[in-house]
Amino acid sequence: MLVKINSVAASYKPIGRTAISALSDANLKVAKGEIVGLIGQNGAGKTTLIRVILGLISPEKGDVSVLGMLPSASRHKILRDVGAILEGERELIARWTLDAVAKYTAVCYGLDNKTIKHNIDELFEKFDLTAHRAKMVTELSRGMRQKLALTLALLHRPKLLILDEPTLGMDVGSAQEFYQHLKEVVSEGTGVIISSHQLNAIRPIVDNVVVINKGATIFEGQPDVLIASLGQEKLRLSFDDISESLVEVNKAKFQIEDNSIIVPKDSQYLAEVFSFATKNNLTILKIEDYIDFEHAFLELTEREVNNDKPLEN
Repeated sequence: MLVKINSVAASYKPIGRTAISALSDANLKVAKGEIVGLIGQNGAGKTTLIRVILGLISPEKGDVSVLGMLPSASRHKILRDVGAILEGERELIARWTLDAVAKYTAVCYGLDNKTIKHNIDELFEKFDLTAHRAKMVTELSRGMRQKLALTLALLHRPKLLILDEPTLGMDVGSAQEFYQHLKEVVSEGTGVIISSHQLNAIRPIVDNVVVINKGATIFEGQPDVLIASLGQEKLRLSFDDISESLVEVNKAKFQIEDNSIIVPKDSQYLAEVFSFATKNNLTILKIEDYIDFEHAFLELTEREVNNDKPLEN
């Protein structure tokens, strides 16, 4: 197991303020070649948990093991085998070329010249950045900047990769490409923790999820278990192009994704969508079940707020 967090409590202290308790009973496990989704509302404790894993905060109680070591005592050893994207493009040196940023980062990891050249060439080729390596970071699109950030995080061949909102601000196509690259990385044995608010986007790539609410882990397991217990049954109706007709859609009632409309499995809702399609001469290309991970998450956290019985997992 790459990461084992058991019953951890931790606080942080802002400058000039008293300490704030952020974690009370956090649990998380990550195995080799596994992607774990770390999810929770703002203020739930996700960032503090990541800081504990990186050795930036020492826990007050509980057990923490990262790569077989205690992070707060062996931080520098652990970071040799950990890659991270914590703030995306803001970590990049904007007015340097991609090549210069990559070489500088590799040197900071202590890699030798031969390894630096090999790893940069290989990763730039993998992520389609070779043709852009002489460009400055400021010339890149948001999606390409995030691919560069992933490249930098992988230069030293880490055993563990930590990603905090890695696709924030990306369009759908760029995000899907990013996640495809991520699956290739995992296939080579790297373990991944990905924290994101885009729950339905990460649903297809995560093996397990850890849900944190008010500093405590309230669910740990496969997302399908959470969805089956609390998810809302919906259908996705896909069209060839509905962009010009969206003004007619009640967006407060229906969820729109690209050229698809997501609706509850209810005859009244379906009738409204069919009427919309007929009125606008639209062809329904496909109707399929839609797994609503986001609704399941919200239902679980709402249950916790109302002190209902937690989900058994």
